[in-house]
Parts: sequence; C-alpha cells; structure tokens
Amino acid sequence: MARRRTLGYSGGLLIRPHFYFTLALLLTGGACGDAALPAHLPDVDAGSVPLPPTRTLEAVSDTPLRLAPGERATVAFFYRNAGGNALPNQSVAFSFSGQAHDTSLDARFATTDGAGRAQLGLRAGDTPASFRVRADAESADPAFIEVSVGTAPSLVGDAGMSAGP
Repeated sequence: MARRRTLGYSGGLLIRPHFYFTLALLLTGGACGDAALPAHLPDVDAGSVPLPPTRTLEAVSDTPLRLAPGERATVAFFYRNAGGNALPNQSVAFSFSGQAHDTSLDARFATTDGAGRAQLGLRAGDTPASFRVRADAESADPAFIEVSVGTAPSLVGDAGMSAGP
C-alpha cells in the first residue's frame, strides 16, 4: 500500500499546508510592530483606559444665568444612572470654573433629593465676572451652568472648555 506524503506530517500529528501560510502571516505581521495595528486604536498603557461614565449630571437651571451684582439664584443639577433613573441621597460637589471673583456658593456639596436633584444657592458678587458653576459626582462627567455677573459677557459657545476644577 502506498503511503500518502503530506507536508508537515510528523508521527500521528497531521499539519495541513494552510497552517504554515497562516503562521507565516502571523509572524510577518508581528514583526511590523505598531504598523500592524489599526489606526483607530489609541496608544495607551494597560489599566489606563478610562471607562465611560455610568451616570449623568444634567443642568436644571437656565444657562447662561445672568445676574445683577448682589443678586441671589439657585443652581440645580439632576443626577441619574445610565438608565435615566434618579439617584437620591447622593453627594454632588459644586465649584467654580473660571474667575468668579467675589461671587459665592452657599456650600461646596449638596445631597440629591428623591428626584435626583442637587441644588445650591449662589450669591453674585459686586465685581463683573463670567464663569461657570461646575457639578461633579461619582461616575459622571462634570456638568456646567454658565454665569455672568453685571456687565460681563456670557460664555455662550464655550461649553467644552474648562478653566479647572
């Protein structure tokens, strides 16, 4: 009986010729380094990839908010989970982004109510200013309310910029 000759036959293990072709492609692709990676993949270290937010903060108050010197207003934000449901009894931090001068917040933190709403009082200073009130909460991107006091120009169109925490 004639024995069939197969490339790559080794004892009881049969390796087909297309295996070698696939192996050659993998080996040559690996030698190209980063050039073999698709262009849309970011170059990041393992463990440093930011996770998408699982919660959201949304401004309830009018934005931009225009105040006269010394005027009081309330700023409010809704805090919700990924499904859009309210997150009650959660802490939301408030701060200024930009130069608020002598404008002040009643507190640095507020707790959400049963509807997921966090709010604080704001007192406009005597110095004209343009800034934003920033709200931060766990697992959510920050949210902003633009504020102008006195004759200061508003920040309309600057929603993507942040002067800091």
